Amino acid sequence: MKTFDLEKYKDSWKSGADFTGRKLSGDQINRYLMKESNDVTRVFKRNVFFDVFLKSVVVIYWIGLQSFTSEINWVLGLVMLVISAIGMAIELRLIRKIPLIDYGQKDLQNILALKTNFLRTSLYPIAFAKGLTAPLLIISGMTGWFLQKYETVRPLDVEDFVVFGAFVLIGFILNATVEFKQQIFQINQLEATQNELKTEALKSSFLAKQKHLRWRRFWMLLMALVCGLFLLGWLLFN
Repeated sequence: MKTFDLEKYKDSWKSGADFTGRKLSGDQINRYLMKESNDVTRVFKRNVFFDVFLKSVVVIYWIGLQSFTSEINWVLGLVMLVISAIGMAIELRLIRKIPLIDYGQKDLQNILALKTNFLRTSLYPIAFAKGLTAPLLIISGMTGWFLQKYETVRPLDVEDFVVFGAFVLIGFILNATVEFKQQIFQINQLEATQNELKTEALKSSFLAKQKHLRWRRFWMLLMALVCGLFLLGWLLFN
């Protein structure tokens, strides 16, 4: 397959192609694929750093609780800190494993293959690490609610353990599944681009389809987030 000269196309992709299915030129393909590759890295980093931020908030919250109130069992606080630390360690380790790409020496097909392989190898670790965030937030929220309402964390009976345990487990499963599906979606898009590129006939209609799928995915994730927040609010205030 033809290797494109990337040095000629360092500008960011600004889609000006129509969506009628016409074949894209070599420079349009190069700019689109460079943007596709850069977007994968940027989105992955942004999502991971946001999740690390949430876990950092949990760490600060529990350190504050342990410092300013004696109503919190220190074992629970320690468990929350350890789980947060494990999740952040996994995520930061994955950030360091993102392949460094020399765009001047590798063709775009290889670049996309490297990014796809990275997403595949990080699929389960990142889903597990991000899955931990929901239980951390749920437990932190419930603890704060107990302190505000009862000024102490009252002992939980069997029914409480079952209900709260179910919410914590569901939170983990939902969060991990959403992240897993999101990464699979990115992998499928990269592979679809590579397969389309093999024909050396990447068309504007393909770009339109990819853009549509991204927007649809965005709205699905937004709806999932809203439902998750609503569920958490219902748990805390009922």
